[in-house]
Amino acid sequence: MPEDPFDNLYLSTNSESQARADRLLPSEGSEDASHVLGEWKPDSVAEDYDREEYLPDTSVEWVIDIEFPAAKTAIAKELSALFDESFRDQLGPCSLYGKDAKSGFWTFLISADGPESVTGLKVSYDYNRTWDSEFVPATASEYQARLDAVEEVVAKHIGDCNSTTSKSPSQAAQHAQSLSGLSDKYDQTVAICLVADQTKPFRGTEIWDVMLCLGLRWGDMDCFHWNNVGEREMTISSVLKHRRRPGTFCLSRLRLVSCKQVT
Repeated sequence: MPEDPFDNLYLSTNSESQARADRLLPSEGSEDASHVLGEWKPDSVAEDYDREEYLPDTSVEWVIDIEFPAAKTAIAKELSALFDESFRDQLGPCSLYGKDAKSGFWTFLISADGPESVTGLKVSYDYNRTWDSEFVPATASEYQARLDAVEEVVAKHIGDCNSTTSKSPSQAAQHAQSLSGLSDKYDQTVAICLVADQTKPFRGTEIWDVMLCLGLRWGDMDCFHWNNVGEREMTISSVLKHRRRPGTFCLSRLRLVSCKQVT
């Protein structure tokens, strides 16, 4: 039976992965060829901020904001269960946010350290899903149906609530259409594929050295990062096509590979 390259893999923290890489492989390239890629400097830099709340992004999500009656709370898990798989199958995938009854902050309704009870609810729908090839932007009537369904659910289980939306259903449909072509126009991916001769496959350790020589640094998400200034960087993910089947860098088992793709 063919060897599975993903056997014995496990989850680890970034610091553990970095320590393992430092132990098994060089941290510096054999030469400095960083001039090949040059430097990338953004035209403007976003300001750093401390996040206290997690909220939907109204520029890319249509948001239904549900204001509970005074002093009314709802258990987060029970509220989430109302928007189950059948609800989402009928009206489309959505994200749920709750206002923590203890802290007063907005956060994901369900998360590892999420709230037990909430005093408000936000339901958001993506205008577009560029990663989903089958996604079709919703129409005004579909946005209205979503609003009606959410209002019906909360009225039945919470009571008389006040609801507002980030855009009217007709405005939401127009905005979704205006965003639908942006990804095709501006979301650019650069791919370089280097194919070795059948009789002379690349060696994994040599590829590692090349990446370091180019000034790339391996790290977060097991990717190589270019021009990492603070937290602003471009990520270069490396995909290796092994002799048998595709895979990624397995630090303790770098072997002969026949292809490298950089995206």
